[in-house]
Amino acid sequence: MLRGQQKSSDSSFYREDQFYLGISMVFLTSSTLEFEPSGLSRHFQWGVIRDFPLSTKGTWAAAVGAGMGFDRYTTNLKRIEDKGLSTYTFQQNDQKNSFFITQSALELPITLRWRNSIASDYAFWRVYGGVSLQWFYLVKGKNDENKVNLKNDFETFGATAHMSIGYNTWNFYVGYSLTPLFSEAAQANSSVPLDMVPLTIGLIFYIL
Repeated sequence: MLRGQQKSSDSSFYREDQFYLGISMVFLTSSTLEFEPSGLSRHFQWGVIRDFPLSTKGTWAAAVGAGMGFDRYTTNLKRIEDKGLSTYTFQQNDQKNSFFITQSALELPITLRWRNSIASDYAFWRVYGGVSLQWFYLVKGKNDENKVNLKNDFETFGATAHMSIGYNTWNFYVGYSLTPLFSEAAQANSSVPLDMVPLTIGLIFYIL
């Protein structure tokens, strides 16, 4: 792994400002039995992190960053629009067309970090945990080759709790959304429950 370890006049004090890159699978959790993810859903993220050491040796630190996240969900939902209002139902067993949902977001990750590193060590254990605040600036859907803008159906702002654990190059990543996908208005108008919550599991790399 390549890491940015920025030393101060005290060689025991350093910071790890990093770029990050992650790719994960997404599991849409739901209490609705009729809901079936009908394919592979995935998540991609990238950005930059500013490190603020909380201890002299740099074992503990806080970090704030800025980045982007992209999600693609594959579902068995069916969207129906009538007089400007959209409602959702589930496709029947004989219907084979998946409903694809793509989200693009600006993200603000806030993280508490622990690592057993020193300024001259390039291989160490790390545990990072925190919350990413999100602004979903673009949400689109696709079904039967028809593309629709879903921004009004989905929450504009969200938050995801996340944790990454790894040694050297490989870092395991897990994230769980603290906010629902669909807006309150979309849930109220829908003929079926829209309680899907993304669970993200994959890998993340910290690079400089």
